[in-house]
Amino acid sequence: MRLIPNRAVHPTPGTTSRGPRAGRALRTARALRTARALLPAVIRAIDWVPFLAVAPIAVWVAAVGAPRPDEAVTCLRVAAVLLGAASAVAPVDPMESSTAALPVPRALRQGLRAVVALLPIALVWSVAAVVVIRRSPAALPWVGLTLEAAVLATATLAAAACAVHRVPGKIAAPTAIGSVLTLVAATLALPTPPWPEAGATDWTGIHLAWAAALSIAVLVLLRADHRPFGRSG
Repeated sequence: MRLIPNRAVHPTPGTTSRGPRAGRALRTARALRTARALLPAVIRAIDWVPFLAVAPIAVWVAAVGAPRPDEAVTCLRVAAVLLGAASAVAPVDPMESSTAALPVPRALRQGLRAVVALLPIALVWSVAAVVVIRRSPAALPWVGLTLEAAVLATATLAAAACAVHRVPGKIAAPTAIGSVLTLVAATLALPTPPWPEAGATDWTGIHLAWAAALSIAVLVLLRADHRPFGRSG
């Protein structure tokens, strides 16, 4: 009997994994194109009045304490709280009932709002840092202070993103601000408050906890942007 060679084409090792990778790349590219198309509308839709009101005050507060290193850290923390509060309006979409019908995932719409809100906050924080650095006679622990500011802004955004599912309209923003301010006030009563003075021996350990808090805030924000807690689908 004559043997006929098997001419079946076998996939080359590694080619079977290109399909899923290509699919993910295609979805990512499509999401980026959609985000770029939505960006102008999102920028116009966000209420920038609170941010425009708070930004100069935050820079001024940071500058006031700059000449006195013992007060500079406290003033920068107040500025961070003010900037974080201004971010609470970003997740509030008065047209949610209409935009929900668009063929765009809610997570993308709300995630874009969060990014658009965080960028100018980061810019104002950078301006405040430059002002303080020029006026302060001592070097400050900027990594830890910036981490605190990032947690406050992200936590406020996450609280607002959760509140829009529970509270109607623009009431969600003050609800989120009140929740975060209450949490900040509660930390002052802890045996070891998470607000150490610059140069404190426990500065590094406390800010490792701040880094963990940032991760939690980001996860809560992503989940709240995707769908309400306690609901499926």
